[in-house]
Amino acid sequence: QLAAQRVNRSLTAHVEKRALLWMAERAPRWISSDKLTVLGLTAQIGAGVCYALARFDERWLLAVVLCLALNWLGDSLSDLKLVSDMTFLLGANDLTGVDFPYSPREAGAPGWLPYYGPVMGEANPQWKFFPALVAYLNRCQWLLRQGKPVRKIAVYLPVEDALSDGPVDQMVLDFAIRDRLATGRLTSEFGLRNALRHQSDLVHGLIRAGYDFDGIDFWAVDRLGQPRGGRLDAGAASYEGLVLPGLEFMDAGALEKIVEFCRTGGTVVASGRLPAHAPGLGREGEEQKLRRLIAEIFGERPVAGAFHACGKGGGVFVAGPGDAAQALAARVVPDLKMTPPPETAGFVHRRLDDGRDIYFLANVGPEAVELAAEFAGPARRIEIWDAMTGRIRVAAASGSSFRLSLPDRGSAFVVAGGATPDAEAAPSVPADGSVSGGSEGRGDARTDLALDWTLTFQGSNAPPAAALRTLTSWTELPGGAFFSGTGVYRAKLEWTEPLPGRCVLRFDLVREAAEVKLNGKSLGIVFTPQLAVDLAPALRQGSNDLEITVANLPLNGFLGLPDQDLGPLRARFGNRFPDPEEKKSAGGPSPSGLIGRVWLEFRRR
Repeated sequence: QLAAQRVNRSLTAHVEKRALLWMAERAPRWISSDKLTVLGLTAQIGAGVCYALARFDERWLLAVVLCLALNWLGDSLSDLKLVSDMTFLLGANDLTGVDFPYSPREAGAPGWLPYYGPVMGEANPQWKFFPALVAYLNRCQWLLRQGKPVRKIAVYLPVEDALSDGPVDQMVLDFAIRDRLATGRLTSEFGLRNALRHQSDLVHGLIRAGYDFDGIDFWAVDRLGQPRGGRLDAGAASYEGLVLPGLEFMDAGALEKIVEFCRTGGTVVASGRLPAHAPGLGREGEEQKLRRLIAEIFGERPVAGAFHACGKGGGVFVAGPGDAAQALAARVVPDLKMTPPPETAGFVHRRLDDGRDIYFLANVGPEAVELAAEFAGPARRIEIWDAMTGRIRVAAASGSSFRLSLPDRGSAFVVAGGATPDAEAAPSVPADGSVSGGSEGRGDARTDLALDWTLTFQGSNAPPAAALRTLTSWTELPGGAFFSGTGVYRAKLEWTEPLPGRCVLRFDLVREAAEVKLNGKSLGIVFTPQLAVDLAPALRQGSNDLEITVANLPLNGFLGLPDQDLGPLRARFGNRFPDPEEKKSAGGPSPSGLIGRVWLEFRRR
């Protein structure tokens, strides 16, 4: 282990320390710790980020310093899975941790925290279950690296518009492009809530219509684009349709390639307005060319919703971004037709060299999603690959459609074509082909469990042991309100019937992660809303020892810590250190442990 204190032992250490103290004592009184933090943030990640944040609300510069540490203490493994799934849906297939922030054991919990993101380490009670999340992410990343992406639609990114009225810093440019695709109120850069609140009618419409899509800019179209046979090839990608999302400025060279794409049979949809200006100074000639090319695709007087022929293909102008998908559907077959169109689920499509198709589907919403999905092409064997457990199940021996149940925050891989030798045989799948996107399917019979539980705690400031008949939050138990750590539930489970083929243990609520053991055998770790573990591999007739270890958030322990005494700092450096406000925004400790009912769903052999 590294030393508990960070010690500067360089040749200039003594001089540096005295210089820092000298500067701190003589710094102007108006310089506060918040301003110094903002200054440090600016120095590390650039003035562009601060500028982007200030565009939405100047107070965010202070709020990010005050509140981010608190937010990271409230991140669960389920939250991290959700954010990872959202990133996979963007097309990413390689997630990397930022770094390994150092916090000595002597610092206790929650320890030393960076300002920039959630931290998983020994000081976080969920750390012991973190490998289960890593295993899920590794399976996802491996599958999402197989074959090549299949995306029939490209969205032309409004880079020219963003550059016409803003700075050219790359990070700020990315934000500006995102905002021009947004619908309604803009959101800031930080926080899961902001990500879930962000809305784009264009993107939402494409996903609901069954299109996986790419973003493409003028450089990629102009330099890489190769129109041929009704497709626009760019690198390894090949598109049948292109969307122009309410553009004002557009590069004429890129538009020439797009016109050629239309002539060979491609489809272009423009929403809201048609490009009218070429970027740059002294581009009058380019603007005339731009208008002529736009008229060739959409006609001299475009009519909303009407197709205009351009060679073998053509263009459609639509009134709003939400109408683009419908216009595309008349000429481009969707990757995956989903019924009913999901509001909170998305997908990514990849194809292997042997012709197998891989679909990753994820539900990012708070409610379960039930849908029937159909893909184009011949009937093939369909398998469900569960990245949470590694299980592979047969959905259909031969077909081109399947039914899928995705719980809130649930995900699944659907593989069409080929046959996995060790996949669970078709008899374990309902006759209608429906499957669950979570770790465990539903059973045939149900029995509620009324068990006598003993609960013991592990961790600093642990509450006393408790005997429970009704499962309630630790925060309601004596001494449990500000406890962060693990709790171990133990109970006797009596089984008098013949041993079942499956026996799924389910929970109303687990806050935040749990490992289930039966008769000393670990059967699984749960941290997503599916909250189910199959007990059949360890179940025996008669008495069974059930043990469930639960970890909660580090937030509760943080809220119970006394506020730091700022008196010595103020006495030496002045009253420039404000009282911390983080705890006031938390609203109290988070519910913890097993809460509510526990029951079994089992399928007889």
